[in-house]
Parts: sequence; C-alpha cells; structure tokens
Amino acid sequence: MGAVTKDLRAKLERSEERVTRWLVHRSVAILRIGLGCIFLGFGLLKFFPGLSPAEALVKETLDVLTFGLVPAGVGVVLLAALECAIGLGLITGRYPRLTLVLLGFQMIGAMSPLFLFPGGPFRRTFPRAHAGRPVRHQGRGADSSRPRDRRYRARLPPGLRARPPIRGLLEVRCGTHRKPSAFAPATGLIPG
Repeated sequence: MGAVTKDLRAKLERSEERVTRWLVHRSVAILRIGLGCIFLGFGLLKFFPGLSPAEALVKETLDVLTFGLVPAGVGVVLLAALECAIGLGLITGRYPRLTLVLLGFQMIGAMSPLFLFPGGPFRRTFPRAHAGRPVRHQGRGADSSRPRDRRYRARLPPGLRARPPIRGLLEVRCGTHRKPSAFAPATGLIPG
C-alpha cells in the first residue's frame, strides 16, 4: 500500500508543478484579456442609448467634469470609444503603454463620482437598527446568540475570531494536526 501511495503522491506533485508552471506563464495574459473583454463589453453597451446601466451617472459626471461644454450624448459616445480602445488594447496586447495611459485616464474619470457626488451614486440601502448597524434577518449570518456559532468562533485563533461578513464563503477548521497544504503555508490553517 505504501508504494502505491508514494507513486500517486509523486504523480500529483508532478501535475501540480505543471499546472503551477502553466499558470505562472499565462495568468497575467488571462487577466489582461479578461479585463479587456469587460472594458470592450461595457464600451459597446454605451454606444446604444438606454442599454448601459451607468448611462445616467456617466452623463451627470461628464456634465460636471466638462463644465457643460460637451453635450451628454457626445460625451457618452467618446467614453464608449475610449473604453472600446482600452478593451481592444488589453485583448490584443498591442501598444501596452498607450493602453495603460488610457486606462489610467479612464480610471480617474470612473472614480470621480465618488468625490463629485459624495453619498450620491453609492448609497447604502440597508435598513438600520438602533446603533447604526444593519438589521440581521432571522437565519442569515453568524449570530453570536446561537451557541453553535459561539463554539465555532471559540475554536478559531484569536486573529480570526471576528465575525465573517458572509458565512460559508470560507470555512476554516482549526485544531487538526495535519500538515498544512500549499494553499495555506503562511497561516498554518488547513482548508476544507
């Protein structure tokens, strides 16, 4: 049984090494192409009035940034062309410096509503309780009044005892004496 286990472990380690090597060589390109597809998609939506979910915010922001000198329709079409150019530049990988300059310029414009309209475009829509905390509905989230959740948090190391924002996304088991996996080398926590 020991020889079969060692052989299987060696095969798994070789395949893990191949996958890791493949990801090292291609992950930046995959991320670049994915971001380019997102920019191209949202840019194409802006060419058709009423399709973009951010059209009203774009028009309002462009009106403030250009002091009303550029008509809203023209500004939206220019932004659509800019986003499509960024998307195509990221997808093809051609002219990377120009693409990154355009991306930086676009990001300044995309973040400007946060400063131009404080509290406007991104309002909280949560109902509030007494102390300004969101209302927790029954059966959702980790409620400290339930004994099971108190026991769960008590087993965690002190740095991880804070309540997770959404329970179930990350389940961490502590107290086991297995060797840490490659996914959690720094913390020593064993996933799954």
